[in-house]
Amino acid sequence: MKKVIVFMVLFACIATTFAQRKGSSDIQTIFGNKNIKRGGFGALSMSFQPNLFDRGAFFTGFRGGTIINHWFSFGMGGYSLTSTVKRDIGWSTSNPRTLSLYMTYGGLYFEPTIFPKFPVHVSFPILIGGGGAIYIDESYLWNGTGFSYKREDSDMFVVAEPGVNLEINFIRNIRFAIGAQYRFAGDLVLSETDANAFNGISYNFTMKIGKF
Repeated sequence: MKKVIVFMVLFACIATTFAQRKGSSDIQTIFGNKNIKRGGFGALSMSFQPNLFDRGAFFTGFRGGTIINHWFSFGMGGYSLTSTVKRDIGWSTSNPRTLSLYMTYGGLYFEPTIFPKFPVHVSFPILIGGGGAIYIDESYLWNGTGFSYKREDSDMFVVAEPGVNLEINFIRNIRFAIGAQYRFAGDLVLSETDANAFNGISYNFTMKIGKF
């Protein structure tokens, strides 16, 4: 997992070199030698993972942050599982139960962009952080006084999610993007769940609002 995170950071650094124009013979920096221009944005994202426990699942994501010199964004972001995902968990052969999965993750967000002033351009978002997952037995819905839920198992995990987006400058303060990302989730320990069960590709649609 550490090798994956190191690779993603190196990938982001390499991608940023394409966003810089050649200047004078002076030493160049990743944010240029002139006054730094700052902006900001907030974004709503919907993603679809076609294979999560052999079924499709939707996630809703939010992120926001700062934009430096139009081409480099950083901030915070995260996703939550919004689809109903149920699993038949055989805690014992005599008493198997259907459990519902709840999952969320988030962390630091980085996004270098190539030629951001062009109407259509490419960006490389990277999310690095952590998350949590929980199995709930929803058969315990009525306890005589109201509804309740029984937690069966839960765990925390680290996550790295690199991606690539095709982004469109719709109007000055709104951008739309479509793309794909791959989630690497490590250190996962859940009963009857593979350690790499949350790994996988997903496809997203994102709307950004801000000062670009």
